Amino acid sequence: MTWARRSRAGWPQAKCWLLILLGLVLAGCSLPPAQPADTPGEPEVVAPETPPEQPVEAEPVEPEPAPVEATPEPAPAPLPEPPAPARPVECEPPPKAIKQLGKRIIVGSAEYVTLSPPDTHQRARIDTGAETSSIGIADYRHFERDGKRWIEVTFPAKDGEPEAVIRRPLVRMVRIKRHNAESVRRPVIKLTVQLGSIKEEIEFTLADRDDFDYPVLIGRNLLSGRAVVDVSRKYITLDAPAKP
Repeated sequence: MTWARRSRAGWPQAKCWLLILLGLVLAGCSLPPAQPADTPGEPEVVAPETPPEQPVEAEPVEPEPAPVEATPEPAPAPLPEPPAPARPVECEPPPKAIKQLGKRIIVGSAEYVTLSPPDTHQRARIDTGAETSSIGIADYRHFERDGKRWIEVTFPAKDGEPEAVIRRPLVRMVRIKRHNAESVRRPVIKLTVQLGSIKEEIEFTLADRDDFDYPVLIGRNLLSGRAVVDVSRKYITLDAPAKP
């Protein structure tokens, strides 16, 4: 009986403790989980800092080329005028081996000579008895240039070529004696003549040589001291000029 009474008497107290314990359990379930304590001795991991950004050098910008102005195309050049038909040129006679006697060349009694002007080849008689050389002409006339006396000379046509006209200063007038005829006055001019290896500017008397076999006569003013004449031969220095 005593135990039963005690049991009845202590039940309310036990019930109270049971409620407290149940409250504690429920309260423990609702508490947040405890944070783990820092573990001693472990190093603190620090996130590496991001290195500062290096300044980027700007690439040089090439300047844009200046606009090129279009060059206008040049106007086409006018077509040249057609050249005038060339005059037939007499071919130069082929040279021969020139024989010499000491410092003088040997020439025949007749030779081909080159005259300039008018740049032509002529048959010439070699005459040691004539002092001055002579050339045949078709006509001449006097005129003045810069207060000096000049002469215009017309050479006769040759081998189908037209007449040649040249103008040269007048050197002087000479009186020419003729056999069984009156003397005449003739003009004298200077021309360059080549005979073999001899090339000199000498005086020529202008004359009418239509009645002579040779249009040119070469005298001592070219031959003296330069040539020896072999009268038994002809055309020693040059052959006859070839026709064009």
